[in-house]
Amino acid sequence: ATAWLALAFAAACAPSDDVLEGRDAPENEAAAPNPSETRAAEGSDTLYTAVLEAADSAGSVLDGQVFIVVNDEDGPLELLVRGRGLAAGEHAWHVHTGPCRASGEVSIPLSDTAGEDGLANAIAVGADGEFEASVDVPEFTRAMVGSLEHSLHIHRNPGVNHGPTVACATI
Repeated sequence: ATAWLALAFAAACAPSDDVLEGRDAPENEAAAPNPSETRAAEGSDTLYTAVLEAADSAGSVLDGQVFIVVNDEDGPLELLVRGRGLAAGEHAWHVHTGPCRASGEVSIPLSDTAGEDGLANAIAVGADGEFEASVDVPEFTRAMVGSLEHSLHIHRNPGVNHGPTVACATI
């Protein structure tokens, strides 16, 4: 009876195959899959993943993620954001100091700000609400990633008069 109980317990506690499918290593338990199959095939590695959340109180439906990717051990980290649920058109995006709920000033301008040129163009959102944008960010250090001391903000408008944040992920 003890052997059957132990066998039943082991079977119930073992992860199913669909839970393990697509996992790279145990340390990635909370991480989402690689940003794209082509990036994985090219040898890049996802260093950090964060959920992109709607910043307005209207409860807009947003499904998105932010990935910090290592493409080359000696090169800059890449920031990749993708999802669906934003208004069609262009949106400014920046890395701010502080987490989403207590963010401060722009620390890394990904698109243009009033005082600095951005590293990339504004995020283009299609008519279906889908978007994907990436940029190499030389200012990112591995110590910054996962420290929860910075946040990625996507703003309502493009350009220097970008308006309020509509989506945010603490990184």
